[in-house]
Amino acid sequence: MGEGIVVWQDLWERHRGAFCVAVGMACFLLAGLLVRALPSVRENLGMSAPAPRSSESASEEMTKRLSKAAERKGVSPAASDLESEWFLYVTGSVRRPGVYRLPPGARTVHLVEAAGGLDGFADPIAVNLAEPLADGMHVHVPRKGERSPQAPLVAVAPTVRARIPGHGEGRLIDVNRASEAELTALRGIGPTLARRIVEYREANGPFQTLEDLVRVKGVGAAKLEGFRGQATVGP
Repeated sequence: MGEGIVVWQDLWERHRGAFCVAVGMACFLLAGLLVRALPSVRENLGMSAPAPRSSESASEEMTKRLSKAAERKGVSPAASDLESEWFLYVTGSVRRPGVYRLPPGARTVHLVEAAGGLDGFADPIAVNLAEPLADGMHVHVPRKGERSPQAPLVAVAPTVRARIPGHGEGRLIDVNRASEAELTALRGIGPTLARRIVEYREANGPFQTLEDLVRVKGVGAAKLEGFRGQATVGP
């Protein structure tokens, strides 16, 4: 018995280092096995972590919340969605023309930004970027030199010269005595210039010569030559 103990002591002294290394490796392997087995242990105990929700489930949950909120207000979900978005149509000189959905209260600048902004051919002066919009509106951004289809066409009517009673073709108009209506019979003189001539005459006295008419704003030498043969200067 004593010899056996001596033998073990002798083996321990000789192989102590190797034995410690072996025990350490065994402990390391045991710890690894425990770590790997831990998830299955948690599952068996009902402690598994909840799986992350997908974006679809989150979207469905948000939709349910909006539906409940709309129901509390007495509005159907479909009507609530329609009130929360405007459908707006933009064409012309923007980078991406088309139909866009914007929140209520949007203005033209927001629609243009949603369409990628103005392109290099747009006329920024021809469109009011601060104009408020409404659901279903169509906004057209014209190019430079293009007339916006939303702008009304202005028809320029020809000027009609009324014939003044008592003033025939051979009778001259006295610029010191003629009324505004009579002065409009002169070539190139409209209601605005006729009013200016009368106002100048009342403020400065009668004209001494026809050349004095060029002192009236808007009456130049060329315009004077146009009606010189129809006018005269009386006392």
